[in-house]
Amino acid sequence: MISPLCMSVIISYKSPLWIKVGLRSFRRFFPGSPILIIDNNLDPGVQGYDSRSEVEREWIREWRSQDSRSYFVKTEFSNKNHGLALDQAVQWCKGHGVRWMLPFEPDCLINGVEWANRLLEATTKDIWMAGSHLKSYGPIHPTPSIWDVGQIQSSFREQPRGSDMNHPRFHELMNMKDLMAHAKREKLEAYWAGSWDTAQKPWFDAAIHDKALLVEPTPDFEHFWNGSTTDPSKIVDSRVTQYL
Repeated sequence: MISPLCMSVIISYKSPLWIKVGLRSFRRFFPGSPILIIDNNLDPGVQGYDSRSEVEREWIREWRSQDSRSYFVKTEFSNKNHGLALDQAVQWCKGHGVRWMLPFEPDCLINGVEWANRLLEATTKDIWMAGSHLKSYGPIHPTPSIWDVGQIQSSFREQPRGSDMNHPRFHELMNMKDLMAHAKREKLEAYWAGSWDTAQKPWFDAAIHDKALLVEPTPDFEHFWNGSTTDPSKIVDSRVTQYL
């Protein structure tokens, strides 16, 4: 069971099938642990809205009717940005006396508890955040990760790096050569040359103070990536399809 001082967080966005995998597999291995669901789906009248948002919302409503340990928040901002949704989760945790936030995404398969145990163990050390997936160019990815919400001063949204690029530890922590090679392949050089991606600014704030910890990944947590654009029913893997 995850500590009551820690709140797991999942953000619902264009994931009507993946949300079943993420929530059902989480609850299988963490039957008594609380989880906060942030509904960040588009609303009627907003560009890009389609009926799948309501399908996802209805499924979550039905799932929660049978689950006494889940909490629910719907984002009200028109810009359904993943980082802003994480910001709302941070504020919820602060307002409800929760110290540690543990986010993961719907397109994740949970097949055990060791991944969470390692993140929880990290909280016994002098850290502000920990995670188990290191990007090749430096940052620790927020899935899965754990954060001391009292130490978070920056938004999780994408944002300009600004003066952070002049910090004496910037090039120690960020491999810009590797990042720009990646950016060139995606034809996004302008964005990556000067922007923090989702959750990278609060990671950097922690890292420059040696408060960001990489923990060893475990095979009982698998992130499939790009959940808002992929269909889990097309994955030939019984571990995934059993939750659909």
